[in-house]
Amino acid sequence: WSEDYDAPKAIDGSMQTRWNAAAGDVEGAYVDLEWSSQQTFNKVTIREAFDRIREYALQIFDKSKGDWVDIYRATVPTTGGDPVLSVVFSNPVTTNTLRVLVAQADNVASIWELEVSNVPVGTVKGTVVDVTSGKPVAGATVTVGPGGAIVVADSNGAFSTMVEPDEYLVSA
Repeated sequence: WSEDYDAPKAIDGSMQTRWNAAAGDVEGAYVDLEWSSQQTFNKVTIREAFDRIREYALQIFDKSKGDWVDIYRATVPTTGGDPVLSVVFSNPVTTNTLRVLVAQADNVASIWELEVSNVPVGTVKGTVVDVTSGKPVAGATVTVGPGGAIVVADSNGAFSTMVEPDEYLVSA
């Protein structure tokens, strides 16, 4: 975008600065983290600005393939404000590169901060059912907060997501 919104702003620890994709770039924009040595983490947090990202992938570089590979992909519903997109992996990821690929955005993607960390993990799982009929709701969007984990129920209404141990409000 410009020096005011360049990539280092996504990892500077400040919620006063941010990274922006290039003007008009709403498909395929990305920001990379690179470390001089392998890092191991099980949580990635994207502190998004303006709720513009609709689909994204977390990728690592696979040297044997000479290409980036998805380790996580998500569709993001419109929520308003500045959403926090968090992913907790059941198996830690070890890499020296991490890419956030914005596959689709409503407008130029913008990220306040991109964070990786190691956290204890737990699982929230359940089944979404229609309150009237009691039948499972296939494809329901489930939000687990705080933290903003968003998952989609399967064809049987079942969902599962990894989270840090805490108290959560689950809504569908």
